[in-house]
Amino acid sequence: MTKILNKVLFLFLLINISCVENIIFFQIHPNGDTYLKFKSSGDSLDIYNKDFSHPDINNGLIKIKQNDSIWIMTTEALYKDSMYVSNNKTGLVYSFKRWEEKNLFYTSYYFKVIFSGRKIKNNYPELFTAITNDKLDSLSWLPNALTQIIAQSLSELKIQGKSFDFNIDRVVNHFKNSFSRIDSYKKLEQIKNNRIEFIKNNMKPFKTNEDFAKTLARQMEHHEKYLKTTIDLNDDIFKVKIRMPGEILYSNASMFNRDTLFWEFGLDSLLNNDFYLKANSIVKTNDKIKKISILVICLLLILAIKIISKAKK
Repeated sequence: MTKILNKVLFLFLLINISCVENIIFFQIHPNGDTYLKFKSSGDSLDIYNKDFSHPDINNGLIKIKQNDSIWIMTTEALYKDSMYVSNNKTGLVYSFKRWEEKNLFYTSYYFKVIFSGRKIKNNYPELFTAITNDKLDSLSWLPNALTQIIAQSLSELKIQGKSFDFNIDRVVNHFKNSFSRIDSYKKLEQIKNNRIEFIKNNMKPFKTNEDFAKTLARQMEHHEKYLKTTIDLNDDIFKVKIRMPGEILYSNASMFNRDTLFWEFGLDSLLNNDFYLKANSIVKTNDKIKKISILVICLLLILAIKIISKAKK
């Protein structure tokens, strides 16, 4: 319990200033297998902080090595299933899916990767502005973010069946006024070091019991971690390469070279809505086409012979 209560409420103090490069490769095989390789490079905190996790696959081969100050994690696997969804409660969630459509002349292969949007623009508009304008080191976005965390946590407690003798909007507004007075890192540090007392003092006008501050602090934890991982992702770069079988028909890739498609993006593409990577290719069934063509030609010849024979009679 003490460990939980001492966790940092204000996440931006943990902003990671290093750059993380995530290189992702998928190769779609015609037999239904998908080969994948994930490679992340950064410092040790980047590798282990789980803001972006590699696929957890039973037959996956995971390697971690260190080159001077750079840590490298690599995951390789031959994935047999047609769909995968990552399991990361507060970090970046992603999924991929492959499927096929066949006819007499060709087989169409489809592959889609979805990176789930962080919904920052909708839920934390001032943080969204700070990230997009490269002003995370400012405190201007903090009161709005903390107020939203309080509001979300109180609403969740109510849904869970907690009974309140106070109006939630009034409590949220009271905390908002307190957060607006945070104008220095020194004040922020003081609140962080006395987290439970800060919540208790703000709840005094609403006459809650002593345990309520601890309950609210625990409820806020998920949202705090979610914001922390979002901020950590600000320095992540994603480079994705997908190799499709046959001829590329369609994709939303930024670049391609024959059967290989390329995307490169960062947190700016993930701040709100889901980010899609799409690819479609075909493999022509040449043997079938030849056989059908020969059959059609033979039928046409037979028909022509019959028509000529009837004409002579």
